[in-house]
Amino acid sequence: MMKNIYNTLTIKERYNIIADNFENVESDLYSLQYWKNNINIISDASFKEMLKINNYKEKIFTNAIKYNIDENTKKLYMNYLEKENWYQFVAKCFGEFYSNEYIPE
Repeated sequence: MMKNIYNTLTIKERYNIIADNFENVESDLYSLQYWKNNINIISDASFKEMLKINNYKEKIFTNAIKYNIDENTKKLYMNYLEKENWYQFVAKCFGEFYSNEYIPE
């Protein structure tokens, strides 16, 4: 499968994986600023409200939107994905596609 398929995870999925597997995480302020300025134009007040509504902790959220993901976190993301029905279906489809690929003589 694709090496970066973990990018298909939603923020909520990433948040839950990080919350479940890491006791102490440092805030990633760079990722937060990039996300707020370039991806999701949102005011500070709206951001705080979003955290409150979703019952998110800011430190964990900043890691859920991180762009430079460490290898340990990538493995956790992949372990999560490999259990998902849609992932298993897609992996099977790709496996069948590549096993039946035409190879000229």
